[in-house]
Amino acid sequence: MISTNQDCTAGRTRGRYGFQRARGLAGIAAICLAASLQAAAAEERRPDVTIEAGPNHIASVPRPDKSRNEVWVAASRKDPDTFVAVFHASSGALKVDGCESMVSKDGGQTWRRFNLEKENDCFDPMVVSGANGQFYVSYSVWSAPNPELGNWRGVSAPIRIYTSLDDGNTWSAPLDLVTPLRPDHQRQAVDLTGGRFNGRVYVAWVEFPARTVPGKFHTFLHYLDAEGRTQSKPILVHVSEEDRPVSLEPVVLSDGTLLLPIWYQHMGVPVDPVGEHRPVFLVRSNDGGETFGPPQKIVEVGMPAWRTRMHRFGGQATAPIFMADTSKSSRYRDRIYAVWNDARTGTTTDIWLIWSADKGRTWSAPVKVNDFAAPESDTAAPDVRLTPVVAVNKDGIVGVAWYDRREDPTHRCWKQYFAASLDGGRTFSRNASISTVPSCPPPNKPPIVEVYNENPEQKLPSWDELRQDMRKLDVGYGGSSAANDLLDVAKARVRDEAGLTAKSRITVSFDSGRNEFQGHYTGLAAAADGSFMAVWADARRGNQEMYSARIRVSSAKPAIPQLESRKLNDVVDVLADEVRFDEAAGITVMQVKIRNRSDRPIYPPLTLQVRSIAAGGEDVINNADNKNAGVGAEWDFSNLLGTQGRLDPGMISEPRAVELHSSVERGLDITFDYDVVGKAPAGKGRRN
Repeated sequence: MISTNQDCTAGRTRGRYGFQRARGLAGIAAICLAASLQAAAAEERRPDVTIEAGPNHIASVPRPDKSRNEVWVAASRKDPDTFVAVFHASSGALKVDGCESMVSKDGGQTWRRFNLEKENDCFDPMVVSGANGQFYVSYSVWSAPNPELGNWRGVSAPIRIYTSLDDGNTWSAPLDLVTPLRPDHQRQAVDLTGGRFNGRVYVAWVEFPARTVPGKFHTFLHYLDAEGRTQSKPILVHVSEEDRPVSLEPVVLSDGTLLLPIWYQHMGVPVDPVGEHRPVFLVRSNDGGETFGPPQKIVEVGMPAWRTRMHRFGGQATAPIFMADTSKSSRYRDRIYAVWNDARTGTTTDIWLIWSADKGRTWSAPVKVNDFAAPESDTAAPDVRLTPVVAVNKDGIVGVAWYDRREDPTHRCWKQYFAASLDGGRTFSRNASISTVPSCPPPNKPPIVEVYNENPEQKLPSWDELRQDMRKLDVGYGGSSAANDLLDVAKARVRDEAGLTAKSRITVSFDSGRNEFQGHYTGLAAAADGSFMAVWADARRGNQEMYSARIRVSSAKPAIPQLESRKLNDVVDVLADEVRFDEAAGITVMQVKIRNRSDRPIYPPLTLQVRSIAAGGEDVINNADNKNAGVGAEWDFSNLLGTQGRLDPGMISEPRAVELHSSVERGLDITFDYDVVGKAPAGKGRRN
């Protein structure tokens, strides 16, 4: 295990207690060579791992006027097919109109919304699960003051906790946590140890970006009982006079140790070079969150994009996501993982993971998870990957998912990607797309045009002076005209440092489309059977919705049995929903899916075929893949089975639009008989 991170550019090594100068050029060269060889070796030995993602299913209620973002998902620890997902429902990129909560009881193939009290006033949704069918949903609140705090009224707002004790079937009224300052970015964890604090629910949070106490930022913790009915007083964990100490995901180890990670968010101009070195600390509690030890610095993270472009990526962040391996059956039990994205290499944006095998005291060097990244240049579209999340299954397999743009030459359209580690985070598999369709920004979204006029005599303030001016504004989120003016000066400073001050230049950048806001985090959870459930923001149908896919990871490739092509009507169900009718055109459009009701997988080619037409006329089919308008028309479902390329027992395919043409003369109604034809293992299967 490596407990020292290398910074070859600066010629420094960073140990547990900060930076030390490397001794001489020989020391620097040795460190850099070792780091380079280690990175190259890791790339060469990416293990052969089979990653199979099922069909992509919509996980939000279809509404074209809403843009969904910032999702978190939790898995039941009793039922491998039960999941709860929570996310923002917005009418704009960073505007939040409320939150939505969804539950799936069939492994993410269908999702049902459940309405929680007052969830129209919320942001930063999160959900975690307990050991015995509990789910705990939490929201921070925008507008409601906390009436119990007297003089703080109007400044403080609660965190709302909703509890289910029956695997997401029913939910409690909200419990409002008493917060002495306005909360932000609340994160949760549950003690599953069976020990002294078993069942305790921890909720960590940081005060909202606009400081209530001038010059200081505060991080707090609450804890709740297993039924989510009683709350502790707010416990002050950390105070910073520098940058905002953002609470990250707490982790609870097998001996009951509570670890709270804290990321120092820079609240100044986004192009400030200090943003390239944001420290992450860990504080430790051995008494159930009553007291905490001193902060321990574990890593530094950089910017999500290059500093010369960072002003075009407002709203993006590199707050790491933490997760611990809590499975009793895992060989890596109590190993802690953290994942984030940044541009630390200088030329590419990458997904990084670190791990600790000694309860967070020492940490590995960053391991690069992605296996592809196009280098940044002035002449090519920037390739930005964002918002990774990590989860660990019962066997200790580590899964990481993120938004990736490698497949689009303009790097505007994204897919959800996934990689797995079978050796405790030391190496990662080749990356696999789990999205079956790319997501793109709205059509005709205009680019950003920037005009730089030559001004070699311009005198620019130093970074220290710019930081002092920004602190005086203290605007937090949202900005102001004065803050925008400071940003313009800072951009000029970046250009000056890059040697571009003497150039008159017009830049037309489509970074606006590369910065579609999917949220500051995304969803990934490990199910009780060892599979993973990914939930992500997806704009394949125009507006941004939530989609899900079930993922299975194995070191072996699945064997394909002997197959025969046949009619499958006796072992499948055909499902139809989202029906629309255009009366002027006489066109009915429905979304059709195929469910495998047998005990065997179904393989492509898989088609829905029109056998006969009983009503409506001979030419009622409007969009068959084989262009047939009547008997013999076919719709192909072969590419709607997920990236795994088959429909396993119980699985539902992705939807396929079926269009039918009605005529007034024939009374509009249409009736036709169909066959489903595909490949299945030889012999007759059993219908479940």
